[in-house]
Amino acid sequence: MKLVIFLTILGGLSFLPMSFAESGIYPLVVDEKSFEIPYQVDGQIIAMKIDNESKSLLIGLNHVKESTFRVSLPTELISATNDNFVVLVDGYESDFVLSNSENNPSIRVPISDSTEEIEIIGTRVIPEFPLGILFVVAVMISLTIIMTKSNLPFFR
Repeated sequence: MKLVIFLTILGGLSFLPMSFAESGIYPLVVDEKSFEIPYQVDGQIIAMKIDNESKSLLIGLNHVKESTFRVSLPTELISATNDNFVVLVDGYESDFVLSNSENNPSIRVPISDSTEEIEIIGTRVIPEFPLGILFVVAVMISLTIIMTKSNLPFFR
């Protein structure tokens, strides 16, 4: 009877995860475009943000335990030529493992206790201005040049 109870408890414990890592999908909106970023971390994600100047994805963390951080990045959001990403953990360059699934890079990086920020640097991020705005500006400049070259009295 004791053996049956022991085996039942042991069987029930086998369904519990060995790690209590938080996993999910972070919804990131950039330039009115929505991206779903799958991740896994033994801690909490505070925020994710694209930095156009440094061509990187910034990830803020809280209550982190020593573990591995995993994230899958949509190529429309951030990419790197020849998959040459650079990963900074709290400002220091870190080793990471890169794999590709469904043409999206997936990055695994070891993190230590109390890690606060991970920065994934690529060579291209989603453009700050959509190409449609550049087209409108080009048309407006062209029309201005054409109108000033015309012989209309308003533009003299």
